Amino acid sequence: MVQTVHEHESLALQVGEAASFALAQRYFNDFLNYVYVLEPPPGRGIIPFERWDHLVEVCQNLSDEKLIVWLKSRQTGASWLLAAYAIWTAMYKEGALVLLLSQGEEESKVLLSKSRFIYERLPQGLKTVLGTDSRQELTFPTMESGIRALPSTDKAGRSATASLVILDEADFHEHLEANYAAVKPTIDDGGGQLIMVSTSNASNARSMFKRVYQEAPDNGFKKIFYGWNVRPGRDNEWFSARQREYSDISLFEKEYRPAKLKPSPRPGP
Repeated sequence: MVQTVHEHESLALQVGEAASFALAQRYFNDFLNYVYVLEPPPGRGIIPFERWDHLVEVCQNLSDEKLIVWLKSRQTGASWLLAAYAIWTAMYKEGALVLLLSQGEEESKVLLSKSRFIYERLPQGLKTVLGTDSRQELTFPTMESGIRALPSTDKAGRSATASLVILDEADFHEHLEANYAAVKPTIDDGGGQLIMVSTSNASNARSMFKRVYQEAPDNGFKKIFYGWNVRPGRDNEWFSARQREYSDISLFEKEYRPAKLKPSPRPGP
């Protein structure tokens, strides 16, 4: 039977879509073409992921680096990018275990909820079958993989061999050193990846997060820093307007303009 022009076009679209899905499963940068994020009111609501320049740079680092320490300002896209990276890793890397460690239990659930939000809005052709679906765990039985959200306790992550560990707002973790000591050997043994990301905790000048950042790259970590102005629409006028809205300017500075930490002085011979 002779195919119609419409049938040829339909078949071509299906082939093209299948090829695009295959690329998205293999490459995180292509996967982002299908990611939707949420800007709660009075924001824009559900919108496609936007490839801001600094996030494009981070994507390359995620591909190339095993150890990353990322100092950031508020609302610059880090959480949604890493939530997308977590769900992509869990869905398409057989046997992968992703650990999301946050300051507390509620914070860990919020980060995992972003991964779930992204999953729910993917095209059906990109979804891996979902097993456990709770506020603290997502599993994908056909891949024998999953994501666990954990609060930063002194034993978090100790018994797990992780493929990817994301320490969110790491500078505010009460048990960061214990968490690091627990998960780092599993990263070393399995060739996994560890990402420490945070705004700066102004109340702790000698935190482990700051030490790791200051000592990079000599300690093996890729150092990343982005300030308040990397988000489109933010300029000096925006900064001044937001600053005037704070009665205590120092609080604004802590949230939106963290100083790029300088390397610690090396001891003399």
